[in-house]
Amino acid sequence: VGIVVGSMNFAPNAVEVKQGEVVRFVLRNASTVDHDFTIGDATTQVAHRAEMANAAQSGHMMHHHGDSNAIDVKAAETRELIWAFSDAMTLEYDCDISGHYESGMRGTIAVVP
Repeated sequence: VGIVVGSMNFAPNAVEVKQGEVVRFVLRNASTVDHDFTIGDATTQVAHRAEMANAAQSGHMMHHHGDSNAIDVKAAETRELIWAFSDAMTLEYDCDISGHYESGMRGTIAVVP
């Protein structure tokens, strides 16, 4: 699934996958701004945004080394994230860098049976 990472948006901002499917997301950052791409349910996303905000307030940039559900996508970079969708549900993909989610950097993943 190709996703273009814009200045403050993802295109497309909605994706449908089948339960049990393994998806390779190819993220192409077409902007001059660094972003992240995190997959999770609403609770996971709220917690991740808080973690990112705390890191920014303390003067640290958070990196996603070893996180299976999140990657950094620097300006003009293309990265991949592979994810297995085991349960039917609705998930989100967000950029959780402070202020980016609030500016519209979010999308939904409908996992259908």
